[in-house]
Amino acid sequence: MAELIGNERVDDIPLLLSQMRKLNLSGLVDEHFEVHGNWQGLSLGKVLVGWLSYLLSQGDHRLNQVEAWASGLSNTLAQCLAPTVRSLDFRDDRLERVLDRLSDDQRWDRFEGALNGQTVRVYDLKVSCVRLDTTTSSGYRPVEAGGFCTTPCMFNEGAVDHIPLVHGLHHSSLLSTAHRSYPSL
Repeated sequence: MAELIGNERVDDIPLLLSQMRKLNLSGLVDEHFEVHGNWQGLSLGKVLVGWLSYLLSQGDHRLNQVEAWASGLSNTLAQCLAPTVRSLDFRDDRLERVLDRLSDDQRWDRFEGALNGQTVRVYDLKVSCVRLDTTTSSGYRPVEAGGFCTTPCMFNEGAVDHIPLVHGLHHSSLLSTAHRSYPSL
């Protein structure tokens, strides 16, 4: 009896999923965001990691394209995410629920702090000069007295509609060793 051989074009998917595994992104999402008791299939974190690999690999943000993409990579996703992965785990209505869960600002702040706590390294280096690299960016945190953010500052392009956004700031990448904080303006 002949055995069928499948062919999948994996591109950068295993690399992306491996990097997200090193960050423990799936575990942190599952730890900080609750799902409804009737949630079945892949965990919220694994769905998000699979979806992020689609976004980064394909450069396509449309929710309704992810399920078809996942069905074409069933073996790759089963090896890299979980043996029980199905293309139905990436339906557009399911991805909408992921977005809904991630929109909880308090949970997001705790998740962001945990992720940054294991990935961002700060070194107390003695330097004689400081170089400022400026770029246009947007900030999601309030600026406190003196122009500093006391909460973790994240600068990203784009925004969630309900979050106030400051556009067109010139953010200087400078770590102030005297104040132990990041200037935000």
